[in-house]
Amino acid sequence: MTRGHFHARRDRAEFYYTQAGQGILLLQFRDREVMSVAMAPGVCAFIAPDWAHRSVNVGPAPLVFLWFAALTLGRNRGAVPADGWGVRVVQQDGMPVLISRTSGR
Repeated sequence: MTRGHFHARRDRAEFYYTQAGQGILLLQFRDREVMSVAMAPGVCAFIAPDWAHRSVNVGPAPLVFLWFAALTLGRNRGAVPADGWGVRVVQQDGMPVLISRTSGR
């Protein structure tokens, strides 16, 4: 799992292209709205400007992906809320699921 971050330049987007493995790309807006994208070979995910993001490996093999972004975007890890992400990725019945950190579901 990557630590996750916003971009220092809030107007910059990013792309993740998955080459191998299985993962989940977590996206969280500043108001704590959360979205996710399944990462699998051939999937290209768009990370919109001003969304925090982190990748989570959910399979037995390494998760391999390329990222594409302007080098000037910068990282702002301090902008992720002190209480962390609004969801956690856990395994239930052998499958990855998202669990809300606020409601327990």
